[in-house]
Amino acid sequence: MRRRIRKGEDEADVDMTPMLDIVFIMLIFFIVTATFLSEQGIDLTQPPPPPDDQPENPNPKPAITVYVDGKNQCSVDGRGTECDRVALAVERILADKPGAS
Repeated sequence: MRRRIRKGEDEADVDMTPMLDIVFIMLIFFIVTATFLSEQGIDLTQPPPPPDDQPENPNPKPAITVYVDGKNQCSVDGRGTECDRVALAVERILADKPGAS
């Protein structure tokens, strides 16, 4: 007697869909029921804010404004100056206004 060998034997397929459903349900369960730890931070004491009634500086220093635009044109305190001579113009203003900054 001869046995017949079947071509393309049937293999048992396992359906993974129900197992994936269970895994996702368990994942959701553990996410929902998990307790999250609150981190303890360092307790800092901040300095109090400055009072609103602070007197303004009675003798503010005059400011020197140097402006350079996109076309390389310079001005010092609103006066047009060549860019090579900005340092000289600032020195002259400092001589006239010793406390300027």
